Amino acid sequence: MMIRLRAGMKKWRFRFMERLNKQMVEAPARPVRVLQFGEGNFLRAFVDYMIDIANEKTDFNGSVVLVKPITFGNLDMFHEQDCRYTVMLRGLVEGSPVEMSRTITSVSDAVDAYGEYEKYAAYAKLDTLRFIVSNTTEAGIVLDENDRFDLCPPNTYPGKLTKFLFERAEAFDYAQDKGLIILPVELIDDNGIELKRCVKALVKLWKLGEKFEKWLDEKLGNEKMEKLIIAVAVVLSVLFSVGLFMLLPTAIAGLVEFFTDSVLVRNLVDAVLRIA
Repeated sequence: MMIRLRAGMKKWRFRFMERLNKQMVEAPARPVRVLQFGEGNFLRAFVDYMIDIANEKTDFNGSVVLVKPITFGNLDMFHEQDCRYTVMLRGLVEGSPVEMSRTITSVSDAVDAYGEYEKYAAYAKLDTLRFIVSNTTEAGIVLDENDRFDLCPPNTYPGKLTKFLFERAEAFDYAQDKGLIILPVELIDDNGIELKRCVKALVKLWKLGEKFEKWLDEKLGNEKMEKLIIAVAVVLSVLFSVGLFMLLPTAIAGLVEFFTDSVLVRNLVDAVLRIA
């Protein structure tokens, strides 16, 4: 990368910036704990940034492997910089402008699910793997009944995830402690629930067996329990909203009685609070 530096008010001079690499920004080798479908700026400046901080501030001690889940594009820039990159933060802290930069070292590798399928698939058998994060865009979580298990990899993200989880379950003989925590951040309603629906549908469509279905149910949760949790959350939200609307204004209006005996003032305060 070439940047232009201004020297005083008269001269311009040029300097080439060196690309980041492991030698410039060292970091200890850490076990792979996160497989990330999607290598875009959002995940790298959000999820991978937080994992980088967790490595520094806590005992998380894990690295991320990025997966390119689509056929087009390449990972050349990642490999040229040994997966090092810089996140710039600009904003206000207590009203004062602040600018911070951080070189991210939490990403240890980037793999092409199509061009490097065997390397990608091998992560399903990795003992240290614990999390799968994804951002495959709003169109990524979709059930395609024409997707196929025998493809390497399957076309859709739910297809890739289903095959990956099946191969992991098989590799570890369906051990209960080898399940993964799935964190989809695609911007659709109920993204996790929808992803699970697609995965379970593909399990049946591909006839992957009751043993795998049972393992998934134990790892991904019970559907009835999910519906119960959602229903309880809705009820609590409604009760909380009603409580704020009905009880809080009344309580505050009651406090006004200590300062005035005027019924008009108390009713006025109560009305203003309800409108607000």
